[in-house]
Amino acid sequence: MSRIQPHNRAGRDRERGATVVEFTILASLFLLIVFGLIEFGIIFYQKHFVASAAREGVRYGVVANNFDCFTDNGSCEYPRRDAVYNHVTVYLNLRCR
Repeated sequence: MSRIQPHNRAGRDRERGATVVEFTILASLFLLIVFGLIEFGIIFYQKHFVASAAREGVRYGVVANNFDCFTDNGSCEYPRRDAVYNHVTVYLNLRCR
């Protein structure tokens, strides 16, 4: 007849402890990857809107027919330049909320 051996409780407790440690390591790595992806997504999102704002500023300047700002004589009027700057700023404030 075979003997029933007593359960080794200390061995089970060690296995539970190892499981907790393994879970903690894997969960930390998983969360690091997830938050890294979210952070890169936010960076690319902001880059997109800054590029769009620059495009809108150039479009606004072209519509105003202000081509002398980019020549050597620099006859760019400050109010017009400020208007382009304000247009870009308003665009960024409205789009990036």
